[in-house]
Amino acid sequence: MKRILFRILIFIWVVFPSKRFLQFFIKRVYYLQSKLYKDLRFTGVMTVEPSNSLPFYMYNPGYTTIENEIFWKGVDDGWEKYSLKVWGYFCKKSNVILDIGANTGIYSLIANSINSSASIQAFEPVERTSILFQKNLDLNQPNNIIFHKKAVSNITGTALFYDVNTPSQYSASLNEKMLHTIEGRISYRVDVVDLDNYASIKDLKVDLIKLDVEMHELEALQGMSNLIINNRPVLLIEILTEGLGNEIMRFFEKLNYLYFNIDEEKGITVVSKITKSNTYNYLLLPEERYTDYKKMTF
Repeated sequence: MKRILFRILIFIWVVFPSKRFLQFFIKRVYYLQSKLYKDLRFTGVMTVEPSNSLPFYMYNPGYTTIENEIFWKGVDDGWEKYSLKVWGYFCKKSNVILDIGANTGIYSLIANSINSSASIQAFEPVERTSILFQKNLDLNQPNNIIFHKKAVSNITGTALFYDVNTPSQYSASLNEKMLHTIEGRISYRVDVVDLDNYASIKDLKVDLIKLDVEMHELEALQGMSNLIINNRPVLLIEILTEGLGNEIMRFFEKLNYLYFNIDEEKGITVVSKITKSNTYNYLLLPEERYTDYKKMTF
């Protein structure tokens, strides 16, 4: 019976023109929301209202996980909720922010809404994703986000990029192993830069970096090693495998950084080792900024 009722509700959602009215009702019935939100999609402009910053707009194309979770759960309790809280905390304290692997721009938009005086440099090489990111930038004018349609690596030039032939994109990578088991994988060349030699970045005093490049994080870090040594930025970094965690630890071995696992359900915990975790993200904090961790109250 429940399955039939859910199917009826999904059918009503598809044919009913005023989805915002239905959303208002469903969101107030938590059981319905938790069971149905992945099946009920909204296409159009939505208002994102973080509790710690000004609201902003995002375009929801109807097929992306990030936007769909934000549409139903909000930014404070949806996709990567603790990572975004950590990000927001450090955005307030940063003058130059890098969003590497920006996707459709949620981290950049959060940074801009929290700290409109910061210089926010966003990198995303995928064409279809870049179009959505640019749409979000256009919806939030004026802003301090500078978009670079490039991948970040340890070389400058072009490189082979691996992707899937679907509208949504979350696992495209310069790392050939990332999608090697996926049927229908495609590849094409993209512009790549190493940030130590990239004119738009190399002379900036970078304070904060988000790095999410699907198993190419080590190469991206190698290409900005001087930036990290000289600026000692805070980093939010995705770790998908145990091996990658070990490589990242070796990179930071003599740089005196502290490691914090971000559990998207439980919060942030200091750890002695970077390993694969259920929700992947880690905060890397210079030792001299440990007091920032102590001040975080979420």
